[in-house]
Amino acid sequence: MMGQVQALLTLRRRSLRNRARELRRDGLAKLAFVAVGLCGVSLVAYGVAFWCFRFIEGFPAIGAPLNERLLALFFLILLVMVGLSTAVISYTTLFLAAETEFLFQNPVQPRSIFFLKLIESVGFSTWATMIVGLPVLAAFGHVRHAPLLYYVEAASALAVFLTFCGFLGAGLTFLLIEIVRRWSARKVMVAAVFLVGLPAWLFLRSFDFAGLNGRDNLQVLDRFVAGLTTLKSPFFPGQWIASLVVSASTGNRSEAAFQGCVLLANTLIFLPLFAAYGRWRYSFSWLRARDPFVSARASAAGAPVAEPESRRTPHRRDVFSIGGPTASLFFKDLLTFVRDPAQISQFLLFLLLLAVYIASLLQIPRDVFTENWRRAIYFSNLGAISLILSSFTSRFLFPLISLEGKSFWIVGLAPIERAFLVRQKALLGAAVILTLGFLAAVLSNLFLGFGGGQLLGALYTVALAGICLTSLASGLGAAYPSVGEDNPARIAVGLGGTLNFFASGAAVLILLAIECLPFILPWPGPEEGVPLAHLVALTFTGVVSWAALRIGQRSLLKLES
Repeated sequence: MMGQVQALLTLRRRSLRNRARELRRDGLAKLAFVAVGLCGVSLVAYGVAFWCFRFIEGFPAIGAPLNERLLALFFLILLVMVGLSTAVISYTTLFLAAETEFLFQNPVQPRSIFFLKLIESVGFSTWATMIVGLPVLAAFGHVRHAPLLYYVEAASALAVFLTFCGFLGAGLTFLLIEIVRRWSARKVMVAAVFLVGLPAWLFLRSFDFAGLNGRDNLQVLDRFVAGLTTLKSPFFPGQWIASLVVSASTGNRSEAAFQGCVLLANTLIFLPLFAAYGRWRYSFSWLRARDPFVSARASAAGAPVAEPESRRTPHRRDVFSIGGPTASLFFKDLLTFVRDPAQISQFLLFLLLLAVYIASLLQIPRDVFTENWRRAIYFSNLGAISLILSSFTSRFLFPLISLEGKSFWIVGLAPIERAFLVRQKALLGAAVILTLGFLAAVLSNLFLGFGGGQLLGALYTVALAGICLTSLASGLGAAYPSVGEDNPARIAVGLGGTLNFFASGAAVLILLAIECLPFILPWPGPEEGVPLAHLVALTFTGVVSWAALRIGQRSLLKLES
């Protein structure tokens, strides 16, 4: 079995090498831009973490313990994010991907296919987190004046911990497949809300920010972190790596080695479990996951599946005739999206995390901060909403052109121009993202106590950000398609998807910087500068949107020819 896994890994490595050799000038430029963007993200993460750790460390008695608790909270966030991401990606990669079906047609053991796809799923889920997590640990070691060996130990511990998070998320997926494969969609939704919503509610309840009075803020923050008793439990995985990092920063090698062995042992314990699952259950679960639930239930009952009269072709023709090609393509994209369980689950998870973020704003007091701090909170909230929408467009909108896949010729035979197809994807994305953006902007600003002109300004900024983000995702998605790939997660984390993510982040930062300038520059002042900033931001959005869509349309024409 190990020989087959090694052969499959060699095949993957040679495939990546061949792709690297085929890079042209535009591909090399794209790769360089992505590398610069990753370095920029790492530097920003290091700078923010170093400033925060140094600021808190400067307070006697409370600073050092509070930093250690915040470090444990950071690992809790990584555990949740990486675990949920791997849970969704592993389902798509191991059970729905066309490449997996191709491998099953070859004389390869299911267990070998299972481990290959498991490694890919964990790699897709953890590589970006590794880039952000390493600078945070480096900043903590810099503040603590840790020895050089600390950085090697911290990097190794983070790699093992992220692998553990990935294994835990994948194991959750395999367990749920065995449990809920006979459940109805309503039961699955209720279980998902319970599993994710209950921990989120408990987390929000732990906030005690009502005691903020401007003088004892660190004590309130310490009580908040201390209230999360799970962070101190010896059974919490984040405590293992947090204790390892703290011990390594102080030179306590024996404690660091002990915690590292505990973390490594709990990570390796998944391997025999996965080996047994890959040998005895994976092939059967793969077959069941690819069969539609309704068809399986109908065939078990011995009756054919009949479509209701109200859902048959005449009704769909009515939809097509009302809106023409746009409505037809909208209906096709939405139907394809709804039929993909991985896409639906990630979309619902995205909505739930957005709701948790908005609900957490209720805990922020309104009468504590000065006007400058309130303005910083106002623009920070706009930046957070815009970046969340950016992750949405990168994950769901960017892969739309690529997901046409080998059936792209069907759309190509339709009596529409290729430029129209790019605009249709942008309109579809804008309809969804502007709805979510306006709802998030209204609720978050009301929760923070901003109304009137500030609320209108937030809606205007979110509208420009939504238009800019949808145009970038649609245009770059058409410019750098992966029509041979059917896994949206792999499309989103590829070079083109990473390029779109950095371009979207840069566009959001520039847009917010334009809107902030009237409150920073001494001239011309907010009263005259805000309308001018709105005009400049509108011009910037128009130029970026037009350029992105134009690039995508021209590239799609070349692809079709």
